Amino acid sequence: MQKKIFFLNNKNQKLTGILHFPKNIKIAEMPAVIFCHGFRISKDFPLIKEIARAWEKKRGFSVLRFDFTGHGESEGNKKISIQQQEDDIISAVNYLTSQGVKKIGLVGSSFSGFISLMSSIKNKKINSLIIISGVFDFNKTLLTFILKNPSNLFLFLFGTDFFNNFIYYEKFRLKQQLNRLRIPVLLIHSEKDFTVPISNSKKLFNSLKTKKELKVLKDSDHYLNDKKEKKYVIEECYSWFKKYLS
Repeated sequence: MQKKIFFLNNKNQKLTGILHFPKNIKIAEMPAVIFCHGFRISKDFPLIKEIARAWEKKRGFSVLRFDFTGHGESEGNKKISIQQQEDDIISAVNYLTSQGVKKIGLVGSSFSGFISLMSSIKNKKINSLIIISGVFDFNKTLLTFILKNPSNLFLFLFGTDFFNNFIYYEKFRLKQQLNRLRIPVLLIHSEKDFTVPISNSKKLFNSLKTKKELKVLKDSDHYLNDKKEKKYVIEECYSWFKKYLS
């Protein structure tokens, strides 16, 4: 089953999500997984919808895919803010706990990878984390993105809270904060991801001190275009959450 839900961010603006859950089972009776979308897309990105629907059919946990502030059907400033998206994840966690959910998993993809990581360090209600094709070294990845195509500079200057994002990321000191993370983390990345290089996941994997695994894909791009590997990712992620959220 699917149900459109609404909850408020920290600025009392309405965020919109789609909750996937098995028929005839109450949400409070099972774990839940929050799926965070990437840069300048939404909860309705085809890959996110496909994964959420596949997990829904397996009936192991509910899935919440939602729009960050200013994205898709959610209210608020459309300029992308790291701090705001981090707060949005916490708002999603609080919504699920208000519904009686006791164990919560989190999926960060692409740009939301490191934001999900930051949220998991801060919030003890998150019990397990998966990052797919995720950014870890934000400032370095941003610089590479701009150098590849200088027009991307305008995208970040006018489409994001550029300077505050840079300052907030540096002030958070993500690499130094990793030793606070105690939950199991699964990283999935393709060697042929030319949007966010696999070096991000390898560097994060080597820095983590908690239970961790890194699954390396051989043929997919950033959006898991290889059907066989996409099916593999769906199964591996489902098994991971069944193991660590049960």
